[in-house]
Amino acid sequence: MFGRKKKKFKRHYKKQARRKFFQKTFFWKIVIIFILLGGLIYLFLFSPLFEVQQIQIEGQIKIEPQKIREYVNQNLDSRLSKSLLTSFSSLEKKLPRQLNLLKKVEIKKDFSHSLIIKLEERKAFFRVNQNNECFVVDKEGIVLDIQQKESVASSAVTSSSATSSVAQVNSTNNTNNNNFQTKNLFLIESSLKNLPDLGNLVFEEEKWLKLFSLWKDLSDLSLIAPLQKIVIPKWEKVTFITDQGVELYFNINREKDWQITKLKTILKQKKDSEFAALNYVDLRYDNYIFTKDHPKEEEN
Repeated sequence: MFGRKKKKFKRHYKKQARRKFFQKTFFWKIVIIFILLGGLIYLFLFSPLFEVQQIQIEGQIKIEPQKIREYVNQNLDSRLSKSLLTSFSSLEKKLPRQLNLLKKVEIKKDFSHSLIIKLEERKAFFRVNQNNECFVVDKEGIVLDIQQKESVASSAVTSSSATSSVAQVNSTNNTNNNNFQTKNLFLIESSLKNLPDLGNLVFEEEKWLKLFSLWKDLSDLSLIAPLQKIVIPKWEKVTFITDQGVELYFNINREKDWQITKLKTILKQKKDSEFAALNYVDLRYDNYIFTKDHPKEEEN
C-alpha cells in the first residue's frame, strides 16, 4: 500500500477562440475617442460658430481702415485661418512690413465673431531734403513719405487758412497717399547720394543712430539758442546750426561724448553774447577746439 503511486489526473480545459482586434472593447473606445476629438476639432476650427466675420480697427490716424481690412482678409483666405482659435502672431509681424506707417500691431480676439486690430502708427518727426526730394521720417529714421521739394516749398508759403490742408504727395511709385504736412518738422539737409525707399531707413542704421543720439544730446543741452537744422555734406562734417546762426561741426565717425564735452567747455568759457557772435565751433579734432567769430559789419 505504501509502495503504490498515486495516479495523476489531468484537467482538460476547453480552448476559447481569440477575438479579433476590432472586436475588442479597447479598440472601440479608441475609435470613439478619435471621433469625439475630430468633432471637437471641426467645431472649433471649421465651424462658423468661431469664424471671423468682422474686423475692427483701432488707433488708425492716416491709414484707411478699409486698406487694412483688405490686407487682413487676403491673409484669412481659408476656413482654418479665419478661425478665432488659430494664432494671428504671423499677421502681427506682416502688417508693419507691408504698411510702412505702422510701428506696432496687436491683434485681439473677440469671440463674438470679431478681430480687434490695435495699431500704433509711426509719427513724422524729421524732414530730410536730399537732391530734389523731401523724405519724411520718424525718430527711428524710417521713411514714411517721399515728396517733391517744390510741393514742400509751396505748402510753406500758403495762407493760414490753406496751411491746414495737406501737401500734395508725389512719391516715386505713386502708391503712398499719407499727406504729411512738413512745415513744422525738424529739417535735415543732406548732400549724400543714397535715395531710400518707403519703409526703409533714410541713412545707414549705424549712421542714423549716431546722428539721432547727437541731436538728442544737443537738444537736451542748454544751448544759447535752440537748434534750427542739420546740414550733412559728409559724415566727417555734420553741421548743427542754431537759431542764432552758430554752426557746430561734428564728426559722426568719432567719439560723440568727447565732442560734447568740448562744447560744454566753450559754453562755460563764453558769455551768451560771445557765443552768439561765433560763426562756427569746430569740435572734430582730438584735443583742439577751433572757433571763428562772425565778421563784424563795417561802420559807415
